[in-house]
Amino acid sequence: MMVSAMLMLILLVALLIGLDAVGDLFLPTRLLLALLVAVLTGWLCWRWHARRVGVRLSISGIGQIHLQRPTDGAKRQMDEDPAELVTLLPASTIWPWLLILHLQNVQGRTAVILILRDSVSQETFNALLVACRWLVMRRPENELHGMRRN
Repeated sequence: MMVSAMLMLILLVALLIGLDAVGDLFLPTRLLLALLVAVLTGWLCWRWHARRVGVRLSISGIGQIHLQRPTDGAKRQMDEDPAELVTLLPASTIWPWLLILHLQNVQGRTAVILILRDSVSQETFNALLVACRWLVMRRPENELHGMRRN
C-alpha cells in the first residue's frame, strides 16, 4: 500500500472517531483518541520524510543511464559514491509533468524514481524528459523494418 493511501486511511479513522461515527465514546475520550491518531500520523509523516534520500541520474550521449545513491543513506554530496549502470524498463511513465522511471541494474534489482516537474529545475526536467523519450525510441521493439522512428 502506498504511503499516501495509508496516511489518508489513518486520517479518516481519526475523523470518524472525532465525529462520533465509530463507537460510543464520551466526548473527551473521543477527542483524545482522535488527537492521538492525528499525532501518530504526523510522526509517521515526519519519519517517512526523514528517511528519504536523493539520487543522481546521469544519461550519457550513447544512452547509458547511471544511477547514483548514497551508500550509507546519509543526505550528502554523492561525488564519492559509486554509480551503477541501469536500464529504463518499459513500465516507465513519461509525461510532460511527471516521470515515473522504472530502472533495473545488471543484477536484476529494480528501482522506481518519481520526478515531478516542480521537484527539479525546469531545465533539468526538460533535459531528462527529452533524454527519456530518446531512450524509449531507441529500444529494439520500437524499430520498424530495420529503421528507427524519429
